[in-house]
Amino acid sequence: MFLLKTYEFCRGYSEIQIEGFFVERFVNLCSIRGIKIWDIDKKTEGIINLKISESDLGRIDELLKITRSQMRIVKKIGIPNITNLYKKRKLFILISFVSCVVIYFLSLHIWDIEIVGNEKISTEEIEKILNEEDVRIGRRKDSIDFEKIKNDIYINRKDVLWIGVTLKGVKVTIEILERKNVDEDSLENSPTNIIADRDGVIQKISVRAGQKCVEEGDVVCKGDILVSGVVESEHSDPVMVNSNADVKIKTWYTSKKAVPYQKTILSKSGKVDKKYKIKLGNYTINLANNSTKFEKYDTINSVKKLVLFDKIETPISLDVLAYEELIASDITYTQEQAEKIAKKEVYDLVMKNIPDDAEVLNYDYNVFSEEDEIIVRITVECLENIGVEEKISF
Repeated sequence: MFLLKTYEFCRGYSEIQIEGFFVERFVNLCSIRGIKIWDIDKKTEGIINLKISESDLGRIDELLKITRSQMRIVKKIGIPNITNLYKKRKLFILISFVSCVVIYFLSLHIWDIEIVGNEKISTEEIEKILNEEDVRIGRRKDSIDFEKIKNDIYINRKDVLWIGVTLKGVKVTIEILERKNVDEDSLENSPTNIIADRDGVIQKISVRAGQKCVEEGDVVCKGDILVSGVVESEHSDPVMVNSNADVKIKTWYTSKKAVPYQKTILSKSGKVDKKYKIKLGNYTINLANNSTKFEKYDTINSVKKLVLFDKIETPISLDVLAYEELIASDITYTQEQAEKIAKKEVYDLVMKNIPDDAEVLNYDYNVFSEEDEIIVRITVECLENIGVEEKISF
């Protein structure tokens, strides 16, 4: 069925409407005369729609006279119709053809390199290695031996555990998996202490391995030993272990925020001034001056890449720089309004410093009223896990 439809599309066909009293006879005569018609659809009594090849369209005039019917072409479909439609637009066809050739040529090269997964290894170091291997913007994709590049990086970089290379369209993505530090790898098999990584008051301590050094209610500072990896006994020599324990402490976080009674705020007017530029690889074509007439504004930059068939990325992109106008207006708060705003802002501010796994037990506000502003101080009491492993040095 697919091949048949493709064949008819290449030949060209029309969808027509036949109207008359003897449309059924018209269909029968087409069958007798060997005129191929298909997709016959009866709309109402005396009106049918059907499809017919362009080559047979001229043969039905006699049948229309015999059956006293009228024909109307609904639409023409197929390559011949497309050719006729654009044969007078030679310049358009030429530009389209040249554009396709240029896009195809550009798609053979690399126009974007992305490096992901690296935390300790800087992106600049990876880029330097790639430059030494001649992996750069504008290089032909088929001239790069990615397997050789991966092997060279494995040999020269002991801190790289795995490297993956993904080539999609004109973009190369280098994914790095770093090797753990040798000292970190050896912690599991080496004697360790558990030390405090922040200040607080011990609320609960449960030791599975090691010697407990603190008790509930003790105040500890960052760096204090909570559980020792040296277990001493009256009946035997000291034993070195890898400490393991759950320790919870009570901590306090504070922050403050001042809110003036009179304040100037900026709001969007709804007016937007857009500037466009086209990027072709490393080259930029500005379609307009990038400055704006707005005195105060927010800028939003968006990039729209040209992707062919939803799969092939091209080096061509449209950059849109949108300036959103801001209008300044003065507002005055009452003491109650300023206090309410300050409490919300200081709460949001202090919560950013509290670990996600911490449990908030309580919080308290202190409010100070000044002549031109109100100051709110918050203290948040939390219960959280504490302790990091530290290798015992001999």
